[in-house]
Amino acid sequence: MNKSIKTFALVGLFATIAVIVYIAGKLALSDSPLGALVPVGLLLLIVVAYIRFNDKKG
Repeated sequence: MNKSIKTFALVGLFATIAVIVYIAGKLALSDSPLGALVPVGLLLLIVVAYIRFNDKKG
């Protein structure tokens, strides 16, 4: 894969993670802090999928 495409994909992944963490923080400070578990669970799913994808490559 082209180096610039990898760089943009990595920046996009970091931006997505930052948005999910921001949403989780807003939900944790709202009236329903249990709602913050949904974005955190999604974040964990992304991390696990990324690790499994990289393990299958190597």
